Amino acid sequence: MALNPEENVDSGPAGEAAAETKPAAGAVFAFTSFKEFLKFVAYVGDDVQIEFAEPVLDSAGAALVQKGVHMRATLQKSLQQFFDRGNLNENIIIADAEALHSALRERICRTLFRCLDVGRFHVAQALVDASQINIQGMLSNVVARRDFLPVLLKLDQSEDPILPHLGEVALVAAGLAEQYCRYANTGAATREIVRYALIGGLLHDIALTDDADFLLNDIEKIAESAHASRSATQAKQLLPDLPAEITDIIEHHHRTGTPYDPETD
Repeated sequence: MALNPEENVDSGPAGEAAAETKPAAGAVFAFTSFKEFLKFVAYVGDDVQIEFAEPVLDSAGAALVQKGVHMRATLQKSLQQFFDRGNLNENIIIADAEALHSALRERICRTLFRCLDVGRFHVAQALVDASQINIQGMLSNVVARRDFLPVLLKLDQSEDPILPHLGEVALVAAGLAEQYCRYANTGAATREIVRYALIGGLLHDIALTDDADFLLNDIEKIAESAHASRSATQAKQLLPDLPAEITDIIEHHHRTGTPYDPETD
């Protein structure tokens, strides 16, 4: 699956993502494997409207499905039957419609916000509740960004265990930043500082993807793993326009020596 990167929905890595704005008209999801297309449909749920950018054709070039339809279970079954008989063109393109874009964001956020589930006791919930900024809304906006969505979508689809950790740390980092800004009276810079902290938290361990034992292998062995610097490098590769202030947060998110001494560099 590929996401067309030519259109953006926000003003840059430090800007507010346009969650209230319709997704860019030129952005599409393209599939060259029918199996991957069905996996994507199963991921988003068959009750979500999927708008085909082009008709789905059979091998003779006849249109099986026109533009703008719901992916109902009956339709999936029919397409699967055509595919199994070798009568279906595998190239399927989905327009990035507003409903689909929102569904993807909400699905990913359910994983990112797992630390806020009822019954869990953690500092993230307290910080989110105490903040005067809608941190959950800010994180949802970041998820909706054209450059962030493919990264987080891939992690959520593969059920990578790092994703809930990234979400929890993002909320904690943003909450702590908001508390600091409130008492330091930073004024107009508050939202930018909180956003930088949130994005840094969201990407701080990005190099640990595909590692089911990341807590044991890397975080408890920070000196050996060097995952902080690797995460900073990978974040810059994934998001070339990421501000240097954010990559600096990622690179230095682990302290050495006396970890909890605020005066330690």
